Amino acid sequence: FAAASAAFVVFVQVDRSVEGDAVVRPEGGAWGAQAPWAGTVSEVLVEEGARVKAGEPMFRMDLKELEIRRSGLVAQKVLAEQDLESRRRKATQIREQGDLAQQSGLLKLERAQANRAKARSDAGLAKTQVEARLALAEKKLVSTMELAEAKARQEAMEAVLAASDKDVELAGREQELSQRNARRDDEEQ
Repeated sequence: FAAASAAFVVFVQVDRSVEGDAVVRPEGGAWGAQAPWAGTVSEVLVEEGARVKAGEPMFRMDLKELEIRRSGLVAQKVLAEQDLESRRRKATQIREQGDLAQQSGLLKLERAQANRAKARSDAGLAKTQVEARLALAEKKLVSTMELAEAKARQEAMEAVLAASDKDVELAGREQELSQRNARRDDEEQ
């Protein structure tokens, strides 16, 4: 009966990977051993119960899974870098277009202001000519026709001045809108 109670041990290779910590029981107590990444052990380098030195490798990991993950991450990084560069180019184009739009709007505003200054000057000159014609008409030195023509020029110049004022107002609003849009675009980026 004593012979029949002997232990029977069978070693079987299992084709599965299990993720987790290994427990090694050295003399003097137990401590955990852990691989630096999850994966499959491809080779055990020490036998059970063997003595090992600190830093001595006890197993090798199958690097195929790690390489596949690494390749995927590298591909994701490349795509992310390409996307970032594309977004930067687009932002630069938008900024340049915004800059051009702002410059164009600013030039339009400056042109409108210059036209208004000329219209103001022309209207002032026309007013002065009417006043001079009035003084001469009182002395009968200028015909009523010349006085009427001077008044008509003055009215025309005042109309041009009023239109110039509207042009400046419109150009100013367009410039403000362009600046607001540029600020919004900058904030969105």
